[in-house]
Amino acid sequence: MGTHLLRAIAIFAITASGQVSAAATYNYSFGTEFSGGTPPVLASPWATLSFSDVSLGAVSMALNLSGLAANENIKNFYFNFGGAGALTFSPTGGQAASKIATGSNEFKADGDGYYDVKFSFPTSGNLFGGGESSSYTITGTGLTAAAFDAQSLCGQGCGNGGWYSALHVQNTGPDKKGSGWIGATVSPIPEPENYVLMLAGLGLVGFIARRRMMR
Repeated sequence: MGTHLLRAIAIFAITASGQVSAAATYNYSFGTEFSGGTPPVLASPWATLSFSDVSLGAVSMALNLSGLAANENIKNFYFNFGGAGALTFSPTGGQAASKIATGSNEFKADGDGYYDVKFSFPTSGNLFGGGESSSYTITGTGLTAAAFDAQSLCGQGCGNGGWYSALHVQNTGPDKKGSGWIGATVSPIPEPENYVLMLAGLGLVGFIARRRMMR
C-alpha cells in the first residue's frame, strides 16, 4: 500500500507542477500617479490588472478598478505586448472598450512611455468607473500571458516610462475636476496556481504523517 501511495503522490506532483508551468498568471498593481496630476482620492492601489493563460494562443485579461472612488473613471488604458503577430480581443465581462488599437510603441501615455495596446472607454454616458471591471480574452498565434509581461518603451530621459501598464483617470480630487495618470508595477501577490500546488502538497504531507501514526 505504501508503494502505491508514494507512486500516486509522485504522479500528482509531476502533473501539478506541469500545470503550474503551463498556466501562468501575471499580476500588476496601479499605485503611483506619475504625471504630476491629481491622484485618486482613495488609498492605493487604485486598480489591478492580470493576464492569465487559458490555453496556448488564448489569454484572459482582467482590469479591476476596485480602488477608485465611484465618481472617478478611466478614459484610456495602455499596456505592452512583447510578442509578435496580430491580436484579437473578445469581451467576456464588465465594461467593454469603445475602441481598441494596437501597434508597436505607437501609443504615448503622459511623459515619455510608449505602449503597444490602447483601450479607449466612453467619456460620457456609460463611463468605466470606480468599483467596476473589464475583462477580455485575447487570442493570437502561440500567445501566452508572458507576452504581456513587458515594460513600456522609454523616450527622452524615461521620466515617466518603464511602466507595465498605465491608466488615464478622470474626475479625481476633492472637487472631482482633476485628472492624472497612474502606472502599474509587478504585484507581490503570489500566482493562484502556486497557492493550489502549495496547499495540495501540504495536504499530502499531512495525509502521509497520519497514516504513519496509525501503523
